[in-house]
Amino acid sequence: MRKLLASLLLSTIATSLFAWDGNGHALVAVIAHKRLAAMAAHHDSRAARALHRMDDLLAHCPSGYHDAGVAASYPDDVKSGIPALGIHATTAYSTMHYNNVEVSDWGNPWHPLSDEAGVVKGIALCESVLTGHPAAQVPWGTDPSVNLMFYLHFVGDIHQPLHIAEAHDEGGNNTFLDFGEGHARRQKLHSYWDDVATRAFSGRTTDASVRLKPNPGVSVKSDPAHVSALADILDQGANHPAPHDAQMITVDDWAQDAYHVGHDVAYAGIDLGFGTIYTYTDHGRERTGMVYPAPTDYDKRCRAEAIKRIVLGGYHLANRLRQILGA
Repeated sequence: MRKLLASLLLSTIATSLFAWDGNGHALVAVIAHKRLAAMAAHHDSRAARALHRMDDLLAHCPSGYHDAGVAASYPDDVKSGIPALGIHATTAYSTMHYNNVEVSDWGNPWHPLSDEAGVVKGIALCESVLTGHPAAQVPWGTDPSVNLMFYLHFVGDIHQPLHIAEAHDEGGNNTFLDFGEGHARRQKLHSYWDDVATRAFSGRTTDASVRLKPNPGVSVKSDPAHVSALADILDQGANHPAPHDAQMITVDDWAQDAYHVGHDVAYAGIDLGFGTIYTYTDHGRERTGMVYPAPTDYDKRCRAEAIKRIVLGGYHLANRLRQILGA
């Protein structure tokens, strides 16, 4: 029977388990906020209620996290050990950014285990609080504003395809890509997908006809307006999800979709039979991975897909918030 790992591997906790980078998470949240506002402007009363509730919850977030894009980075700030936040990154919480799939099931339909402490469970816990029916044990507590921040983040996580991925490779943390430019372009597959969508926007989009003011190294915390403008640029044209995809409403559907993108896009073209052993240091301990030549079109193909994943995540988040906050 196809199934997920009954228990997540604790060894993965020390590796890079962030999903999108801070700007990627911010874009998902900001696009969702803009989508709710657009629906409300078109006299969607449920979307208007959800938007009002969302803004009220954001207003009660800790200082510095009142913007939706910044709030989406709160859980990673917790995981990074920022003490002022007052929440400890427990093992139970740390494993709620991803779901592992057994290697024997890789490529088969994805079926979650209801008792697994993964991102699917994390989303469910947040929804229990946001709908007024908190679960018995929520690792980060039952404050609705805190749960909104975790919710914005987890929905971003589940749309990063290597967060619903094969366990043996730890979601791409044991696979490195060599882009043929020496160690400077040797990158962990998981980390590559974290920022592949946003690192292209230090000055321009992939569409040469659309420019964004150069701002290398910009972060949502330093310039939320820049990230908001980028959200407007991304949410257009070819990046728009198909109506059917945009209406995909269940969390299991999101996981299934991300899982297939990981299998069909993130690993596609990588010759797993032609690699070399690579020893490196991660968080003070020696680890071993495999380095593979990157396919020639990998950057272009995966950047386009990652941008679509971020936009799709924003649409899904908006539709889901409309359901749970607008009731």
